[in-house]
Amino acid sequence: MNRLTALLGALVFAAALSAQTYEVAVIPKGTTHEFWKSIHAGALAAAGELKSEGVTVNVIWKGPLREDDREQQVQVVENFTGRRVSGLVLAPLDARALVAPTEEAVRA
Repeated sequence: MNRLTALLGALVFAAALSAQTYEVAVIPKGTTHEFWKSIHAGALAAAGELKSEGVTVNVIWKGPLREDDREQQVQVVENFTGRRVSGLVLAPLDARALVAPTEEAVRA
């Protein structure tokens, strides 16, 4: 969870730490396993810590239901690219399948 806090903090710092609101999409490998539920809780806790410092970060939690649904995870990344979120935190199911969607997200 400390890494996630640092990542969210770095994202906001890089954006000049203004009083803006940021949307950060967190895309896990799956959403039903207890491990990913703890990551979700950590992301929300990190957003809460940043809010106490005057920075609003809205965490959008979306991922495939199952940890073997590569196509759904690719689709989720592509959907967030279209939304132009402030940041993307990704635990890729398949590094090769997510190369193009991730590169597109970086360009967006």
